[in-house]
Amino acid sequence: MRKWMQAVLGVILVALSLQCVVYFRGTPLLGAVAVRRPPPVVASAAPLTRAAFPVTRDDSTVTRDHVPVTRFHAAVDIDHEPVNRHLVPKNDDRMPVNRNRVPVNKDNAPENGEHLTVNRNLVSEHSNRSTDTGVTLGTRRPSLRTSNSSSNGTKTVQADPHRHHPFPFTLNQPAACRPDTELVFVVITAVSNFDDRQSVRDTWGSYANDVHHNTSLVFLLGSTHSPLLQARLTNESQVHGDIVQEGFVDSYRNLSLKSVALLKWVSLYCNRSRFVMKADDDMYINVPNLLSALRKEAEARPMFVMGHVFVGAVPQQNRNSKWYTPLEQFNEKVYPRYTSGTAYAMTTAAALKLYRAAAAVPVFWLEDIYVTGLCARKADVPILHHGGFNYQRQTNICVLRKAITSHKITANEKRTFYKQVHDPQIKCK
Repeated sequence: MRKWMQAVLGVILVALSLQCVVYFRGTPLLGAVAVRRPPPVVASAAPLTRAAFPVTRDDSTVTRDHVPVTRFHAAVDIDHEPVNRHLVPKNDDRMPVNRNRVPVNKDNAPENGEHLTVNRNLVSEHSNRSTDTGVTLGTRRPSLRTSNSSSNGTKTVQADPHRHHPFPFTLNQPAACRPDTELVFVVITAVSNFDDRQSVRDTWGSYANDVHHNTSLVFLLGSTHSPLLQARLTNESQVHGDIVQEGFVDSYRNLSLKSVALLKWVSLYCNRSRFVMKADDDMYINVPNLLSALRKEAEARPMFVMGHVFVGAVPQQNRNSKWYTPLEQFNEKVYPRYTSGTAYAMTTAAALKLYRAAAAVPVFWLEDIYVTGLCARKADVPILHHGGFNYQRQTNICVLRKAITSHKITANEKRTFYKQVHDPQIKCK
């Protein structure tokens, strides 16, 4: 009996051993219970493949199915930030602004004699427009072909293809740019900022609905992981016909992609307009003053970017700073002249040229420096200062009547200020 039990026990042990061996090879024995291992984690499909970007290697390894795998970190952080973090936070968690303002030398001074802001440190207003770093783009420009087949009379630019900005439009409104558009507003917004967008439509954006003003309005944003937000956004697009959405994730770190998307959309669908205005959705804009300034400047030169210009801004080298910029990302001592990204305007000819230049300029994480500084320098587009562009908050009604822009204005404040600015009962000295 003892020998029989030992024999049975031996057979059981051998069977269990064989089961374990075959399990790790991936196929259970016939008649054995199949233990299914969890499938490997696969990143969700994204419009942007990481292979399109440079990667940096780190020496640590992980194992996947018992095989060592080297970790790679994409140079672009596509989707690690919450969707609604791409605009400035409501609190003041920003670097102190360097308030020292001194006249610029003669070479930098504008013709009208206004003083620019010479900022010896990276200006804190970038806190609401931080963007991806280190994307190495191809130096070859896409070949563009034009046709006049567009239903709204706009010359449609056919890219072959847009290799430096390959994201598709997931929502688009080409008809938002009418054939007679003189000025197109492209408002940079977050998916969840529904009331901010509506406040723009109710106030200064309403000029786009006035037949006496040849202006158009679109809101530009990226994609969201939230089906609920996307459904609301799609409905908003159907109701208002002014939403343009591209296939990159709408995040705090992707604002340079968003600005290039702006240039791309104008190049494709609004290239017969005369001027383009880029603005955040928390801006108040005095449209008549803006048009007056643009028309006056266009008499003197056919191509320019206009805004609040910064000269002499120095890259932040403090590793503990939120705005730390490694030398390998930018190795010059100072940034080129650039305008505040809160709002800037340009001729459409300048927008087309900036879009072509973006194909040859590696994406830099500060949107305004990238577009109005690095790309403008590459394209040889003049950057002009105008004192009416305020990148800080202005709430005095009499100031707003003379200004062009004011920053950090809430949705309700836009509605209040718009009524007061146009109220003839309110007198200014």
